[in-house]
Order: sequence, then structure tokens, then C-alpha cells
Amino acid sequence: LKTVEEWKEYQEATRSQGEEERRRTGEKTDCETWKPPEQGSIKLNTDAAFNRNMIKAGWGIATRDNRGRLLATWAVPRLCSRNVKMEEAMAIRRAVELATLEGWERVQIESDSKEIVEKLMKKDWNDKWIGMILEDISRMSCFFEKCCFSFVKRNCNFVS
Repeated sequence: LKTVEEWKEYQEATRSQGEEERRRTGEKTDCETWKPPEQGSIKLNTDAAFNRNMIKAGWGIATRDNRGRLLATWAVPRLCSRNVKMEEAMAIRRAVELATLEGWERVQIESDSKEIVEKLMKKDWNDKWIGMILEDISRMSCFFEKCCFSFVKRNCNFVS
């Protein structure tokens, strides 16, 4: 519970900083806030962070219901990493695995990695680094009643 409260404080601070920066620069965005999933679905937001200098990465996964209630969060540190695309794809695969373990039947998975989401939508497994991971995601997604993937801009994916 303490972790959730600290996370909410972090979200609020980050949101305020982002809003101040947009006001200062006059930047416009298509998405100002996170949007809830449709009734009866769970939304999983995923993101991967990558530090090339230290060859480390980490994944964040946050799940919420259609009322916006935070159901679960996962932070996954990685001590060895090959590239950003791989980390983004692996974060999505882990989200699908976790949704399966939770027994959720209708899921919406959002990522700020446009390339990965597009490859999933087109069933494009030809990438030598991530093709197998994308195929795993596609196969696992068939076990849900409904599973969809979508791209979301970074400023709407901050929760993960």
C-alpha cells in the first residue's frame, strides 16, 4: 500500500512538471491524460527504460480498471540488455503473461513504442531481434476473450 501511495505522489509530481513544461513551451498534445479501458476490460500500460552506458534496462507495467483504479503494478529491473526495441517487446510480453496469471479475460495493452505496436498489429515477425518475442505475444494473446494492443504517446503512458 505504501508503494502505491508513493507511486501516486510521483505521478502527480510528474504530471505537474509536464503540464508546466507544456505551458512554458506552448506544446500541444493529442492526449492530455490517461483514458480508461472499456467496461469489463483491464488496461495494461507498459514501458521500458534503457541505459546504454550501464547496459541496464527496466520495465514498468501498470494495470487499471475502467474506473481508473490501480489494480497492480510491476517494476522489473534488467541487468543485461541488448537494445531498446527488444526491451519494449519483452515488457509487452511480460504484461501479457501477467494478465494471463491474473486471470483477466479482456485486456487492452498500451505502449509508447509505436514500432512494436505496429509490428504486432501487422503480425510482422521478420525482425531478427524481436520477431520471436512478437510471435510469442501474438500466440499468448489468443487465450484472452479480447486482447488489443495500441500505441499511446509517452505523455499518456507515464504511469508505467
